[in-house]
Amino acid sequence: MGSSDRMSYTVLGERVNLAARLCSQAGRMEIVIDEATRAALPSGFEVISNEPVKLKGFAAPVQTYKVRLHS
Repeated sequence: MGSSDRMSYTVLGERVNLAARLCSQAGRMEIVIDEATRAALPSGFEVISNEPVKLKGFAAPVQTYKVRLHS
């Protein structure tokens, strides 16, 4: 976005909005993802299913998962 005199980089769209909403659902040291991201994870990641949540800007509740972090 911008002109040849001033460029401003940004990202737009539903997935960006979803990422921001999921980030706000995460607690300290937590990663919260949606079903599409869970399905794309390579093997070896453990996820814990959460209750679907109603997120601003989304008509239907979104199924979320917490990624289990191993220490």
